[in-house]
Amino acid sequence: MATFAEEMENVNNYLVIQQYRFPSKFKIVKRIEDESILEYYLPRLTIQPIVENAIHHGLEPKMGTGNVTIRAYSTQSRLIIDISDDGLGMSEEQLNQLQEALRNNTVKNGVQLGGKKKNAGIALINVNQRLKFYFGSEYGLKVYCTQNVGTSVEISLPKI
Repeated sequence: MATFAEEMENVNNYLVIQQYRFPSKFKIVKRIEDESILEYYLPRLTIQPIVENAIHHGLEPKMGTGNVTIRAYSTQSRLIIDISDDGLGMSEEQLNQLQEALRNNTVKNGVQLGGKKKNAGIALINVNQRLKFYFGSEYGLKVYCTQNVGTSVEISLPKI
């Protein structure tokens, strides 16, 4: 486990590397509702793989500059982290495949992208499995997407 602040430090280190690889390709916006959120605990490597997916699948193939937004807020009993991008998104069929894999906690052959089987979604499924293992089936990931508009991944955790 790590604090949210430690996880964000890990994400920041990852983003420095990506900025060298893709100068001026994307911008990061961070919106943390309350400083107290930085002290909550979550499993290590919960946020970084999702940010990586946003950049790799959403923004790398996109023409021009894109945005990744990391938003964190809390409810009475939960910590919610929303990671969204304004990248290419995915088709409704691909989204349905990914959501089914998240519901069933199975990777199978990955999600089909662009007519080819790729191991897309494996990072999301792995993070989702770990969250459910640690905290129970009511926690985990939800994915929302519109093709050519972007993708949003919501992480739901108990407040620890």
